Amino acid sequence: MSWSTIRTAILERFQAQSPVPAERQALDSFNLPFTPPAIDAGTPANSIWIRPTIVPFRGTSKPFGLAQNAHNWREGQIVLQIFYPSGFGEGPFLDSVVVAAVQIFHRLYLGDALRCKDSEDPEPVDSDDPKWSQINVVTPYVVIEVL
Repeated sequence: MSWSTIRTAILERFQAQSPVPAERQALDSFNLPFTPPAIDAGTPANSIWIRPTIVPFRGTSKPFGLAQNAHNWREGQIVLQIFYPSGFGEGPFLDSVVVAAVQIFHRLYLGDALRCKDSEDPEPVDSDDPKWSQINVVTPYVVIEVL
């Protein structure tokens, strides 16, 4: 399974299941343009945006088994960075988006080779921009294929 195939499968699933509309999906990690939405103080849920990132782990490609058709095992993680306006707390307007983001890849099989593990608990992180707060949802994955 090539890197392109892995990326395409993950992005298609994200775009089909994302809890925010396409115009608030920041795919700029994959060289597509994105401008964060204007902050809607009256309805902060309208300002939530998500950036998906796929991180393959270096050095995890290792065959195991001794036969000619040994399996190859590669690992990585999918990170959904959820940005929401600062100053509103992590109220109910954010809960449904975070819960839905956790479920996008949790224990999911994408084809025969790409398997997502348990999504980790959402984790607040420091944002570089004082206007935005951030929560990350991380889902490890593994690609197992016959060589």
